[in-house]
Amino acid sequence: MATSFHLPASTSQPATASQVGTYFVGKYYQALQHQREFVYQFYSDSSTMLRIHGDTIEAATALPQIHTLVMSLKYNGIEIETVHSLKSWNGGVLVMVSGSVQAKNFSGRRKFFQTFFLAPQVKGYFVLNDIIHFIDDESLYPHPVTNISQSNLDSKLNASVTIQESGIIISPYSLRIAIFSCLTFLRDL
Repeated sequence: MATSFHLPASTSQPATASQVGTYFVGKYYQALQHQREFVYQFYSDSSTMLRIHGDTIEAATALPQIHTLVMSLKYNGIEIETVHSLKSWNGGVLVMVSGSVQAKNFSGRRKFFQTFFLAPQVKGYFVLNDIIHFIDDESLYPHPVTNISQSNLDSKLNASVTIQESGIIISPYSLRIAIFSCLTFLRDL
């Protein structure tokens, strides 16, 4: 079992997803920047971690691998821009973070998005799933932008363009996965 993180006891009411996410993000990134060797304690033996940068994907599926992957993240500074949290399956909390890092081996700042699924345990939560995706500025708009109507969506799913809506870029493959996941979720309700 992972070393869980606990919210400070402030009221008798259960913490909201936003409170859990905000508290977790503060503790996690503080440890990542100043005590990286202890970050693995947020995870458990059943945790998985994925690091994506361009065409490179690194996966870790056990605590020793997660520890090695975390230790390879050499940051001089971390800036958190947004934190969004949502109550999720079985009492868990889905947390999405955006920000930028100053890496020791990279000039300038590197933008990232990181998504955590915080699974509940006897006391507190642990990170069950973690995906960090680094985004280079020049790769933000690699394809022409196409706006499509709902009626035209099916014909565009196999197209080799990127869809931009509300400032979010979604690849056709990611869109298919998201639609499939939503349909599976709705079916299971």
